[in-house]
Amino acid sequence: MRYAVILEKTKDNWSVSIPDLEGCGSTGHTIAEALENVREAMILHLSGMAEDGDPIPDPVTLAEYVEVPPPKPYAQTPGVVVLPAHAEIRAMRTAAGLTQQKLAKASGVRQETISRIESGRTPLTPKMRRKLQGAMARRSKAPALRKAIAAR
Repeated sequence: MRYAVILEKTKDNWSVSIPDLEGCGSTGHTIAEALENVREAMILHLSGMAEDGDPIPDPVTLAEYVEVPPPKPYAQTPGVVVLPAHAEIRAMRTAAGLTQQKLAKASGVRQETISRIESGRTPLTPKMRRKLQGAMARRSKAPALRKAIAAR
C-alpha cells in the first residue's frame, strides 16, 4: 500500500504525518530518517489495526504543489515599504526586545502559534494581530516603540 505523507520542518527535526492513518506519525533529524521512522510506524499501525479487526483505510489522500508568485512588499506612500503581516509581527517583536517565549507569556498565545505566524505558515487574523500588538506595546522597553505599536 502507498500512503501520502506530509513532512514539516520543525525547530529541531522533521515531523511526518499520514492524513489517511489518523494517529500515526513520526519524526526524524533528517528527511531520510523521518521517512524511515514513519515507514516503521505505519507498518506497526497497520498491523495493530489488522490484529484488532479494524478496517484498513484506503490511501485516498493526494499531494500536489501549486505555484504562486512570492509576496512582494508594496508601497503605501512613497518611501514606505509595508511588510507582509508575518514579517511585520516578527520585526515588531524583535524591535520591542521580546523573544517568542516572552511574547507568548505576555499575550497568552502559544509560542508554537507565534512561530507559525512569523514563518507565514499560519495566517494572522485581525484578532490575533490586536492581541500580539497589545502585548508588545505593554512589554516594549522603548517608550517611542510602545506608542508606535499602540497606534497601529
